[in-house]
Amino acid sequence: MPKTGHFYHESQVVADKALTGTAFAAGSRHDHDLSLSLPPPTAGRVFDSRIEGVEVQLKTIAGSPAPTKVIIRACYDSAGNQSFLPDTEATIALGIGAATEGTAAYSFKMPIRQEAGQSIYLFFKIDSGTATVSSSRITWSE
Repeated sequence: MPKTGHFYHESQVVADKALTGTAFAAGSRHDHDLSLSLPPPTAGRVFDSRIEGVEVQLKTIAGSPAPTKVIIRACYDSAGNQSFLPDTEATIALGIGAATEGTAAYSFKMPIRQEAGQSIYLFFKIDSGTATVSSSRITWSE
């Protein structure tokens, strides 16, 4: 039977990245290899599909004022010069039980191509205060 509808996959990176100031920094990024989620899981394959959304988890949110927004930029290069998703902001949804934790979510629905052996670089910055990105997840469909 032929495939119908969409199949959803994800790439998750769990690594603490401290955010201070309101500018992007080369070290404040997560490196995603979307080809690892291709069936069967095979690193280094060409990824040619559609990014549906991005989720960013934060902790140690602090400052006066504390950050209210997370801005992301997705690039083909680790220096952040070849952007394919320009600066996009989302409001931080603070935790109910802990106001020092939160989530930002983005919806894109954008087709992209990741060449074999490359990664997608997701950069982060905040609008004020300090925070730590604890994980990011890119959801994509085929």
